[in-house]
Amino acid sequence: MADWKTSLERLQRACANPREQLDRYLEQGKQVVGCFAPYAPEELVHAAGLIPMGMWGGRTELKLAKSYLPAFACPIMQANMELGLKGAYQGISAVIIPTMCDTLRCMTQNWRFGMKDIPMIPIVYPQNRTSPASVDYLISEFETVLTILYTITGNMVSEKSMEEAIAVYNQHNATMREFDTAANDHLDVITPKVRHVVHKSAFFFEKGEHTALVQEIIAGLKELPAHHWTGNKIILAGILCEPEEVLDILEEKPLVEEVTGKEDTCGQNIHCDHVSFAYANTQESGEEDGRGVLRDFTADFTEKRIHGILGKSGCGKSTLLKLLMRFYEPDEGVIAYDGTKIGEINTAVLRGGISYVTQETFLFHDTVAENLKVAKEDATEEELERAARAASIHDLIMSLPDGYETKIAELGSSLSGGERQRLGIARAFLHDADILFLDEPTSNIDSLNEGMILRSLKEECADKTILMVSHRKSTMGIADDVLEM
Repeated sequence: MADWKTSLERLQRACANPREQLDRYLEQGKQVVGCFAPYAPEELVHAAGLIPMGMWGGRTELKLAKSYLPAFACPIMQANMELGLKGAYQGISAVIIPTMCDTLRCMTQNWRFGMKDIPMIPIVYPQNRTSPASVDYLISEFETVLTILYTITGNMVSEKSMEEAIAVYNQHNATMREFDTAANDHLDVITPKVRHVVHKSAFFFEKGEHTALVQEIIAGLKELPAHHWTGNKIILAGILCEPEEVLDILEEKPLVEEVTGKEDTCGQNIHCDHVSFAYANTQESGEEDGRGVLRDFTADFTEKRIHGILGKSGCGKSTLLKLLMRFYEPDEGVIAYDGTKIGEINTAVLRGGISYVTQETFLFHDTVAENLKVAKEDATEEELERAARAASIHDLIMSLPDGYETKIAELGSSLSGGERQRLGIARAFLHDADILFLDEPTSNIDSLNEGMILRSLKEECADKTILMVSHRKSTMGIADDVLEM
């Protein structure tokens, strides 16, 4: 058995240079049919004794294709057309183009006139494939493809070769599923780029050959000890993810490692001892002037009090809250809750015990109720209303067409900044955590609603530890103490 890394290198070479892979098949005397991925009927091509090879565009400067396709056309199709006009597909016997979208539909005619030396085979799939008429139509489309393939190549498809082709593709599909399962136990070596290569390379190989290579990779992985992965896990709901620079993002390590298996409680007394911090990239700070730097910061925030933190924009107020949430690690100094260092507290416990209202409230295209339930999934109607009243937003919600069942526009664009902010505060009341962090909680709210919200905070949160950041002195009116930064 070949070394699994050698098999992987073959797949990587094919992805990096599909033309080299095409030339290899042509040198073997095989005929290749280009298949506009991913819906071309490759099984028919395989059954005809030909090599189906995916055509998935690529990085190329668009010049010649502009004469055939408008600028808004699918960039994959534009790249396919450009590569074809530049001769990148020279040697293939034909191309199959399924007309699954508007770009593909016009692509058939553009290819016919622009690439006259490479025959084009169109196929149209019925939208409804369950009715007898649709099945009959689909059969006629497949028969047309087979007829054109025979006309071009002289290869006749038999029932036996069709059954064999289907078996090859079924085995390939099963092998790819097996690879995905095995890969999840070895995310230290099967990085997002590697997984991408294994899947993408299938477009450039005869499927039986690709199956054998992937099976060698699976066998190699099974010989390795399982790896416990603690990094990011991301599901891509697409066909492929390119360019590879996007995949690099998925491999980035989190700024702080999640803490598990340590302290399972989080007290309300917060101590900062000579804390210093500076962003590696000042654009990350969220502070208006981009500095967001703390230098030798020491303070105590005792439990069950409202602590105001006052200062001009850019002095590090928001940064302090992010450090207290452990979104970042301090460069120097110690942060502790009831004497326990923040890095010794389980991350889920720490963040679950804090209601954090940021300057921007992010809303989803869903009902008001569902947007509030982000803070508490099983909240009752009574709990939703109580939280909304405390945030001075209930009356506005009831004025909407469907009250709490009114759908909010994407990102909350149907609401004003102040209304979004009040929904964020309502989430905090609903979460009802022992600690409440408020970052400029009333910056977009008029004085009347600000007064009502501040009064609710004073009345509803007497047993909570509150850190309230603001540059407005009026917001500090309910604070038991005020720290100026």
